[in-house]
Amino acid sequence: EVAPKSAEKKTLERFFNSFASAENANLRADAVYMLKGLKEKDSLRVIAGLLGDSNVEIRRNACRVMAETEDAEGYFVKPLMGVLYDKEPAVRIAAAEAKRELVRSGEDEAKAEAAQLVR
Repeated sequence: EVAPKSAEKKTLERFFNSFASAENANLRADAVYMLKGLKEKDSLRVIAGLLGDSNVEIRRNACRVMAETEDAEGYFVKPLMGVLYDKEPAVRIAAAEAKRELVRSGEDEAKAEAAQLVR
């Protein structure tokens, strides 16, 4: 028996369909935002993989999606470090902002855990 697809798998499927059928680069870049908030490892791989796209807007939007995606295990840290050296300033800036946001959210989680321990 085939297991039903998770909501996340369905979102990935919709993303791939939109991305592949987009008539221009702007629509492909906009499709990247469909991935915001996904949490499964396969989804994180897809988002990180977009950092290698030839289109500047897609790489920039991938950084922005990373900044807004929970990454408790730090999966995005290494890919973002590499993009800090992207040839395009807009991508480097988005990568730095995403990395800062991930660090900030990690610090917030650590503070919350510490507060739980003190109680």
